[in-house]
Amino acid sequence: MPAQDLEFARLIEEIKFAAVRAAAPNGRCPLCGCAVALPAADTSRPVDAQQPAASPYAPSEKQVAFYQRLAASPVFSEEERCRALEWLATKATRQTIKDQIDWLKQQVETRRSRNGDHR
Repeated sequence: MPAQDLEFARLIEEIKFAAVRAAAPNGRCPLCGCAVALPAADTSRPVDAQQPAASPYAPSEKQVAFYQRLAASPVFSEEERCRALEWLATKATRQTIKDQIDWLKQQVETRRSRNGDHR
């Protein structure tokens, strides 16, 4: 495997690790308590125990917090919440979370208007 591909694969793992640490630091969904798959940490390099390696592609803390608030909306079922948080922990990047936030906002607005709930 070329060095560039190895570097890209390592970067993807760092993004996953940072997203998991932000979304579910104890490996459990903060909303419903279901287990969230934790990616393996990169042990080939020392990492500061206080701060996980920050990647320029990892979602910002503000994005993660907003995503979690949207996922916590009462219009979603527990299963939907767990799937949303598992996605956050395993696949989220700074760009893809923007699309997911837009979709979650649309779902909240649509489901609330359908149910007559205008909070």
